[in-house]
Amino acid sequence: MVLLEALRVLGDHRHLGLLQRLAVLPSVPRPTAYAAVRGLGHVAADRATGDFLRTAVARHHAVWLSDRDPVTAATLESLVYALGMASRDDLLTAILPRAGFLPVARTAAAWWLDIPGRRRVSALR
Repeated sequence: MVLLEALRVLGDHRHLGLLQRLAVLPSVPRPTAYAAVRGLGHVAADRATGDFLRTAVARHHAVWLSDRDPVTAATLESLVYALGMASRDDLLTAILPRAGFLPVARTAAAWWLDIPGRRRVSALR
């Protein structure tokens, strides 16, 4: 787990595939998935293309709905951070109207969407 946390600071695009796999595999323990998701927002988040982030949000949301586990809640909140870092406004916007979604994640999505476009582009460089 410590190595996954280190990837958040020291990792780069070469580690994205590993983090993505660990983030969504059902057999991965929740704390490990959380550590992997935390790294996603820092390790080439802009390269998280396709449906991966949509799939990750759906998976962790479903798990959270089933048992309201605090680790899964933290994972969802970190996924919203990754969405913001990846400029996935489409997915952030999709979270907002979902009344059953984790409230803190909805608040975080709104926060990302409220950042003016030019300021966010400048900050993400």
